[in-house]
Amino acid sequence: MAKRRKHVPTEYDLAVDYILGLSRFGSKLSLDRAQALNKALGNPQKKLTFIHVAGTNGKGSTSTMIAAALTAAGYKTGLYTSPSVERFEERMQIDNQMMSEEDLVAAVAEMKNVVKSVLAQGLEHPTEFEVATSMAFAFFARQNCDVVVLETGLGGRFDATNTIGTPILSVITSISMDHTAYLGDTLAKIAYEKCGIIKSGAPVVCAYGQPEEAFDVIQKDCAEKGVQLIVPDAEIFTLTKEAPGELEFTYQNTSYRMNQTGRHFAENALTAIEALKALQGAGFRLTDEHIQAGVATTLPAGRMELLLKEPYIILDGAHNIDGIRRLTETLDTVFAGRRLITVMGMYRDKDYAACIPELAKRSHVFLASSPGGSRALKPLEVMDIAIAAGIGSMRGLEKGEGIVGLQENAYKGALTGARFIQNNSDVLLFCGSFGMLKDAKAQLTFVVNNRAKYNIF
Repeated sequence: MAKRRKHVPTEYDLAVDYILGLSRFGSKLSLDRAQALNKALGNPQKKLTFIHVAGTNGKGSTSTMIAAALTAAGYKTGLYTSPSVERFEERMQIDNQMMSEEDLVAAVAEMKNVVKSVLAQGLEHPTEFEVATSMAFAFFARQNCDVVVLETGLGGRFDATNTIGTPILSVITSISMDHTAYLGDTLAKIAYEKCGIIKSGAPVVCAYGQPEEAFDVIQKDCAEKGVQLIVPDAEIFTLTKEAPGELEFTYQNTSYRMNQTGRHFAENALTAIEALKALQGAGFRLTDEHIQAGVATTLPAGRMELLLKEPYIILDGAHNIDGIRRLTETLDTVFAGRRLITVMGMYRDKDYAACIPELAKRSHVFLASSPGGSRALKPLEVMDIAIAAGIGSMRGLEKGEGIVGLQENAYKGALTGARFIQNNSDVLLFCGSFGMLKDAKAQLTFVVNNRAKYNIF
């Protein structure tokens, strides 16, 4: 019997392993390491023009729409966003094209030397996000980007992205409870951290519908810094179509289309539209058609991503209670009356006790899984919370009628979940963390392409 050939990691594999391996240094809220990294690179961020985006939910989709519209208008546009689902390079794009493997290998080689120089100064080891952010600045500067849409990672005030100086525009998306150990245990405290990206001289676009406690902080900060605060007008927004993979709405007498599922994406689009209108007013060559193109762009993976229609397979990275509620609102409207199969895993530092019951109660089948790693809840812990909530209780199932099971990881959960699909109206949902989605997507894509072999749907 021939021996299986041992996989030899490529330079690209080693580069990605290096960056992702920095996650062991956790999150540290300060700017000194990020500033030192930038300085060692020659402060590439000073050569760039930024639109800075912070918030709890909706940052990735809002940033992507803004960047896509600027690209449509002919601007060479960088986009820095996180987390990635399938490939690390998703985080750094220019005109909707990911950083190449060759560029990543070269950038990581450079960053290894830069990190050594920072450590030689007696500073703590930089985090994964700090290294990635400085690497992105250098990449965008080398590529001579006209403008960069820059999404924060955690908070704003002490986020590594907040080493850029004054952007041309700041954007605050929806604020809710998340990362409370780092940002504070009230909406006001979290909003204060997000407001760290607001700088004198740059107008601010803020998502509508903010909790009053958070919005008061944003208004006060803008007033103190003397900057214009722009909020979308919900009174002139009308959602005209909401279906799986389809959204249509009108805003300011203009029609928009999105290949997305869920009202909240249309609401995120309003923030992007107002941001683009503000740029238009500042002299950017943006037409209504460019803005419509931006809104219609494909959003990042794992945001109510519809992998298949009839039956419906959905990947969603919702991992805090606000995100989970937006997800369940979509399930209750767009997918009302359909049989729901949920595969869910969460991290221990999230509000899992509030999130898990919301999906468990709606599910006919609930498979408790794990995103993996030391931060993750064990599947048995997820299952216990789901059972206590009452599997399927919101679907009219009596106790014991709903099916519950354990899946070691998302890769195994993908095949098991698919086998529970009975007909083309069923919904198979993977949610609870972005960490669940990479393996789930790979396996589900394989299953969908080989459904006859597995005798599935």
